[in-house]
Amino acid sequence: MRYNVQAHINGEWISTNETTNNINPANTEEILGSSPMLSKADTLKAIDAAEKAYPAWRATPAPKRADILYKVLKLMDERREELAQAL
Repeated sequence: MRYNVQAHINGEWISTNETTNNINPANTEEILGSSPMLSKADTLKAIDAAEKAYPAWRATPAPKRADILYKVLKLMDERREELAQAL
């Protein structure tokens, strides 16, 4: 199936019409979802952004990281219907 999907890399949305299926390793007939197929350049850009962000994330104390992830979870829960519609 072809449709526009996006990946968020270093604060920027990257659009593509190509996707790849995410398959359940315990049941290879079950498709769990799909992910955007990025170009080599976009993939390298994502890796570079992750490498640059890692030292600051690593230096963040675990309780603070947990707070950040909890806030993300809370926001996703609050916007559950909107996210479901988008998916």
